[in-house]
Amino acid sequence: MKNIAFSKGRLPQTVTQQEVIDAMKQGTEYTQEEVCELLPDRPRSAVRDTLHTLVQRGIVWRATSRSPIKFMLLEGGRLENAIERATTRGATPEWMKRDLKGYDSANRTFRDLCMLVRK
Repeated sequence: MKNIAFSKGRLPQTVTQQEVIDAMKQGTEYTQEEVCELLPDRPRSAVRDTLHTLVQRGIVWRATSRSPIKFMLLEGGRLENAIERATTRGATPEWMKRDLKGYDSANRTFRDLCMLVRK
C-alpha cells in the first residue's frame, strides 16, 4: 500500500469566494470554463458553485444576453450600470403612448357582423 500525502489544511474540494475573486481580473469577461481554468488545482464543480454564489451575492455579473454566458467581476458604478441596463426597458415609441381612436366603432362593427352571421 502506498503512503498518501494528507494535508491537515483546507480540503482540496473547497474553493473560497476570495480565491475566485483574486483569480479574476476586473472588467474581463470569462466563460464558466475559463474561470475553472484560472484555478486548475481545484475541482471544477467547486469553482462553479462558488462562482454562482458570487453571482447571487452580486459581486460577479453574469451576462446572459449572449452565448456562451459570460461572467465579469465588476465593482461600484460599473456594476450598477450593468444592472440598470439589464433591468431598464428601452424608451417607449411615441405611437405607443397615444390614445386609441376608433376602437369603439370597430368593436361595434365587428359585433354587428357577428350578429348578422348568427341569424
